[in-house]
Amino acid sequence: MKELMQGELLDEDVLMSINDLSHLCHIEPHFIIELVEYGVLEPRVDQREELFFSGENIGRIQTILRLTQDLEVNLSGAAVIVELLEELDKLRSKIHCLERHFNSK
Repeated sequence: MKELMQGELLDEDVLMSINDLSHLCHIEPHFIIELVEYGVLEPRVDQREELFFSGENIGRIQTILRLTQDLEVNLSGAAVIVELLEELDKLRSKIHCLERHFNSK
């Protein structure tokens, strides 16, 4: 596995182990497992049953941490909020595309 460098742009094509992700996010690996159990993170599993995570999971973890630590939302509530925020982003993107389509006519 490629060693991750600080400041590297992480996207869905970059995969990292649970230890890399916990190090980058300054959280314990067991918390990542909890997030997987709540469905907040969806790891990829290799042939040896090891979990790997894409870089997009970092943003989800940061949002969860803000919700649970700063706003004192419980983990199940934070999981629902993250899903709703992502759905809202998708809907906004669709609206933007539709506006561009109809404004170009």
